[in-house]
Amino acid sequence: MPIKVILSTAIGIVIGRLFLTIEVIESLSFEIHLGLLSLTLEDILLGMILFIVGLELSKQTGLMAKIKKIGVKVLLVPVTIVITSIVAGVIAGLILNMPLNEAIAVSSGLGWYSFTAVELGKYSAALGATALLVNVGRELAVFIFGRYFKKYGTDLGPIGVAGCTGGDVTQPAIIMLSGEVYGMIAFITGIILGFVVPIIVPFFYNL
Repeated sequence: MPIKVILSTAIGIVIGRLFLTIEVIESLSFEIHLGLLSLTLEDILLGMILFIVGLELSKQTGLMAKIKKIGVKVLLVPVTIVITSIVAGVIAGLILNMPLNEAIAVSSGLGWYSFTAVELGKYSAALGATALLVNVGRELAVFIFGRYFKKYGTDLGPIGVAGCTGGDVTQPAIIMLSGEVYGMIAFITGIILGFVVPIIVPFFYNL
C-alpha cells in the first residue's frame, strides 16, 4: 500500500505541475448553493468517497452490534488521541525550543489542517505554515505508514494518527488496514474530535 500511495502522489504532482495552471484550477472550482447548504467540488468528491464507504459498511452484518458491544469505551479513543497529542506537543516544544503554548496548539490540530493553519495563521504566518505541515503530515502518515502503525501497534494505531481525518479522508484506508468495525470507530472519533479542535487550539495558544 505505501508504494501505491507514493506512486499515486508522485503522479499527481507531475500531472499537476505539467497541466494544472491557475486558469485550469479556477475553471474547475465552483460552488453550488442549495438553500443553506453550499457545496464545492471538493465536498462533492469527498461525499462520493464516503457514500461508497457507507455502502460497503452497510453490507457488513452485525457491524452495529459490535459497536454497541464496545459501548462507551469507544469514547476512550478520542480522549486518548487528545491527551497523547498534547503530550507530543510538549515534547516537540522542548526539543525544538518552541514556546509550549504554540507547540501544543499546533499538535492540538489533530489532523484538521485547514482549520488549524488558518486559526494559528492569524497570529503568525510561520506558525500557520507549521500547523499546516504537521497536520497534513498526520493524514499522509496514515496512507504511507498506516500498515506499520497497525503491525507494531494495534488496530487502533492508524485511527490515533488520523485524528479528525478518520471521520472522512482517511476512513477508507483505516477500513482497509483494520477492518469495518475500526472504520466505524474512526468515523465516530473523527466527528467528536471535529467538535473538540476549534475549542482546544485557541485555548492552548492563549495560555
